[in-house]
Amino acid sequence: MRRSKEELMVALLKCCVAEWQSITHLMALTNLPHKLLTACLNRLLSVGLLEAEVARGRRRIHTTAKGVAALNSYRNAIALLNGEEAKLSQALELADWR
Repeated sequence: MRRSKEELMVALLKCCVAEWQSITHLMALTNLPHKLLTACLNRLLSVGLLEAEVARGRRRIHTTAKGVAALNSYRNAIALLNGEEAKLSQALELADWR
């Protein structure tokens, strides 16, 4: 089954919450080809949900606080659509995504 663009972006945000990830590691974690991964990463970087740094000659990616807030909103929306109770707190719950 194909994943939607939104599902791909959520997967990338989740992968990068706990620690900085390299592009190669993200390709393996998400099972995405480089071209598609790069397109998704560029979109998330441009809106500030991810941040990038170059360390030891390698580009590494991490989810920002804004990205964690987006994940929390996504989780709440899915919970409501499934008839479950959503957490109404907008506090950044980084520990929930680790």
